[in-house]
Amino acid sequence: MATSRFPKSIRNPGEILKDPRGVLKTIYQQSRELLAIQTLIRNFVPPDVHVASIRNNTLHLVTNSAAIATQIRYRQRSLLSTIRKQASHLGINGIDVSVRPENPKPEPNIRHPIPLSRESATQIASSAKYIEDEALRKALTKLTKHVEANPADAYEASRDSEEE
Repeated sequence: MATSRFPKSIRNPGEILKDPRGVLKTIYQQSRELLAIQTLIRNFVPPDVHVASIRNNTLHLVTNSAAIATQIRYRQRSLLSTIRKQASHLGINGIDVSVRPENPKPEPNIRHPIPLSRESATQIASSAKYIEDEALRKALTKLTKHVEANPADAYEASRDSEEE
């Protein structure tokens, strides 16, 4: 006889949403109302304005720009009248606009390699001569060929050429 892995007390999600006393039904209805208002005001406000909540008959909008928040505050009366006409059952009497700036993306931490001096290159090359591992010796020799022109080295090179 096969037994179910789930306890008998688990209810169908549809039943939970239909329960008139359920908290989940209330949350679901509130989220549907907020989405409906979001689609309603989408025609009147820029796309980066979002409906945050409705509390004490006040619609709370959030944007990431102070300029857009100011535009909404100037057009508050016309926006309110549109919302009252199309969603009068909500009883919205005011609009509150908050600015929540976006967090800038951090710049990647790029580490630049320290240039190899001529002195270090000659020491590495002299040490590489005595290394028995062929791959390591070739890698060290290749490394010594990537010497950056150091201003002090350039000065010494120009001095040496003047003496000749």
